[in-house]
Amino acid sequence: ASYNDQPEEDIGSAINTAIPAFETLVGSGLIPGDAGRLASLMAAYPQTFNPAPGSAPLLPWSNPIPGGIANTTTGVANFSSLAQFRDRESNESHENSGEVRFSTSFDGPLNFTMGAFYWERNTNIADYRVTFTGGDYAALFLGQTIGAFLPSGGQALVGQDPMYYQNAPGNSTSEAAFMDATYVVIPDLLTFKAGVRWGQDKDSLTNNVASFVSLNSGATSSSCLLSAFCFLPASNNAAATIAAAQGNYVPAPATSKTTSLVDYRAVVEYTPKLDFTDSTFIYASWSRGSKPGNLNLVSATTVGAIPPSFKPEELDAAEIGLKNTLLDGTLQANLTGWYYDYKNFQFTSTAFSTLFTQNLQAKMWGGEAELIWQPDEHWQFNLQLTDSGSAIGNSFAVDFRNPIAGHANGVYIKDDALGGGQNGGSDFPGNSCAIVSNTGVSPADDPAVSAAFAALGQANPFKAPPGGAAQLAAHGVALVNYGNCTTNFAALGLGNSYHYVSAADGKGDSLLGFGKSLKGNDVPRLPENTVNIGAQYTWEIDGGYTLVPRADYFWQSGFNSSVFDDAVDQVSSWDQLNLSLQLTNADQGWFAKVFATNVMDSRNIQGKELASDTSGLYTTVFLEDPRIVGVTLGAHF
Repeated sequence: ASYNDQPEEDIGSAINTAIPAFETLVGSGLIPGDAGRLASLMAAYPQTFNPAPGSAPLLPWSNPIPGGIANTTTGVANFSSLAQFRDRESNESHENSGEVRFSTSFDGPLNFTMGAFYWERNTNIADYRVTFTGGDYAALFLGQTIGAFLPSGGQALVGQDPMYYQNAPGNSTSEAAFMDATYVVIPDLLTFKAGVRWGQDKDSLTNNVASFVSLNSGATSSSCLLSAFCFLPASNNAAATIAAAQGNYVPAPATSKTTSLVDYRAVVEYTPKLDFTDSTFIYASWSRGSKPGNLNLVSATTVGAIPPSFKPEELDAAEIGLKNTLLDGTLQANLTGWYYDYKNFQFTSTAFSTLFTQNLQAKMWGGEAELIWQPDEHWQFNLQLTDSGSAIGNSFAVDFRNPIAGHANGVYIKDDALGGGQNGGSDFPGNSCAIVSNTGVSPADDPAVSAAFAALGQANPFKAPPGGAAQLAAHGVALVNYGNCTTNFAALGLGNSYHYVSAADGKGDSLLGFGKSLKGNDVPRLPENTVNIGAQYTWEIDGGYTLVPRADYFWQSGFNSSVFDDAVDQVSSWDQLNLSLQLTNADQGWFAKVFATNVMDSRNIQGKELASDTSGLYTTVFLEDPRIVGVTLGAHF
C-alpha cells in the first residue's frame, strides 16, 4: 500500500534487542500484559521473534487471512482481520445572504438594473480525519504485534497510529454592487448593453490544522504504550481516543485575505434583414470577469512549501457569434468564436495530503459550430463541432513527479520517518523535499555529513537507495536519497555544502522542489476537438401516441490532465454511443423511455489526478461509466 511503501531497513538487531526486554517488562508487570499470550504470539511468528542468524525478521500482520476475505461494506479483500481504516468528514457552517435589485421599465431606449448583494458563511467545524493501521513501521510492528497481547478483555487489539487530522474553521464574506444597462439604438436592429460590478471578498482561517500525529490518550491508559502508540479493540471505531489525540496538534497561525475587484462587460447586438436567411442575429462582446483569491490550508509545518494564499483569477474574454435560421425555418446554424486571456489562472495541486491552489498565466481560444436540421415533422438531426487551443504563459510550478527538474546539483529527499520535516516541523510520513548540493554529492555519500552526525552520537539519517544516489540522473533527477527533511545543515557546519530549496533559488522554487517552466504547455483538461452527432425519428401511432427512437454519438480528442504536459498525464481520445426509445401519450400527460448509455461498454479514461507524495504519488484515473440500461417513467400534471 502507498502508506507503508517505505525503503527496506535492517531492523533485525533492534527487534532482537527489544523482544527480550519487552518480555521482561510484561513478566514483571511494569507494562500490563499477558505473558502467556506473548508466548503464544512468539510461537506463531518465529521469524519475527527469533529470526535465523543473518536473516531479517518478518513484520507480522496478526491473524493473517490467506487469499483475503471480502469486506462486507466495501467489497475490498482484507488480508488481516485486524487491519482498520476509518475515513470521516464533518462540517458545520451557517450562511446568510441577501440581495436587493431596482429595475426600470421606461418607454424610451434606455433601461437599467442596479442592486447590491451580501453573503456570509461562518464555518465552525470543517473536520476531516483518517485513522488507519499500517501507516508506518511502528504501527505495523507495535500495533499488530504488541497489540495482540496487551489486556483487552479477550478482544484483539489493533494499533491506531498515525491519524491524519485536518480542520479549517473560518469565515467568508462577499459583498457587491452592480449595474447593468440596455440602450436600443434602432429598434429590432441594433442594441448596446453594458454592465459593471464591484465586489469584495474576505476569507479567514482560524486554528487550522493539517497534520499526522500518533493517537495518544495518556501514559496511564492500559491501551497505550509509553504514551506513544495506542491500541483499540478491532471493533472500536477510534472515537475514544480522538479527543485526546487532537490535543497533540499544533494549529497554524490565523490568517486572512481580502480581494477587491471590478468586473465589466460590453455587448453589441445586430439583427440585420438578409435575403439569404430567414433571420440572422449577430453579437460581439468584450468582458472582464474574475474569481476571488483565497487561502490555502497551510499547517504550522508546511510553511515554505505551500503558498499561504493564491491571487484572484481575472479573465478578459472576447466573443463573436452568428445565429441564423435558414431553409424556411428548417435549419438552425450557429457559429461562435472566442478568445480568453487569463491573468492568474487558478489550478490545484496536491501535497502534504491536502489540495492547494496556485496561479499561472494562460490564453485559450476556439470556435464552435452548431447545426440543427428538421427537414420534416418526423426527422431531426443535430451536429456540434468545437475546435480549441491554449497556451500557458511565463509561469513556473513544481512537477511532483520530478521535483528536481533537471538541476545538476539537486537532491530529491524522500522522508522515511514519521515526525520528519523542515525546521523540525513536518509530521507528514512519506513527504519529500528538495536540497541543493553545492558539493555535487548526496548527503548519504558525503563523509562530512556522516562525521557531523557522528560527533553528535547519531548515524547519518540519509541513505542512498539500491542502485545508488545517481540512478535517476538520466531522467532529470540528479540525486536521490532516503532520509528526513529536518536536518539543520547550518547548525551542523554544513551550510556551505547543502541547503533546502526555497523561493530565493529561482522562479517557482520552494521546499517541494525546483520550479519547472510551463511556457507553451496546454491548459489542462481542455480537448482540442469534440464532435456531437444526434438523430431521431418521430412515429405517430394510432390514438395520438408518438414513438421516438434516438441515437447520439460523442467523440472527444485527447488532452493533458496536468499543466506539465508529461506523457503520463496524457488522456487519450474517447467516444460514446447512447440510444433511447420514448413513448408519449396523445396529450403528453405521461411518457416511458428505455435508454442505454455507453452502448459499446467502453471504459475509457476521462481524467487523471495525481495524489500527494505522502500517498506515494499514485495516479487516480476517472473512467467512463459502464453501459447502463434503464427505464424512465414520467408524468405531467
